Amino acid sequence: MENTKEENEICLACGRCCHYMTFVLHPAPKDFKEYVEFYEARGCMITMLATGIAVTVKSLCPHLKWINLDHVCDIYEKRPELCRKYDGRLDPFFRKYCQLTKG
Repeated sequence: MENTKEENEICLACGRCCHYMTFVLHPAPKDFKEYVEFYEARGCMITMLATGIAVTVKSLCPHLKWINLDHVCDIYEKRPELCRKYDGRLDPFFRKYCQLTKG
């Protein structure tokens, strides 16, 4: 689904999804509580899944540039197709951080 012009402006102003990367430990490790403690102690966000653990880590996209005291996408108009299709509202790991869900 293509974003509206207003949604694109919200995304460009926010860019939070470009600050993080999520990976899933699947299946859940037998000692998952130790994994949770390990990753949380390092500032990661943990989402428990029925079959695993989603670990979200801070990882800035290399195309984020400082403009007007904030990170913005330097290639927004030419960003990859995957970035164009990504919708933080539909991402179970990121939905609560997506500014499009606030509107």
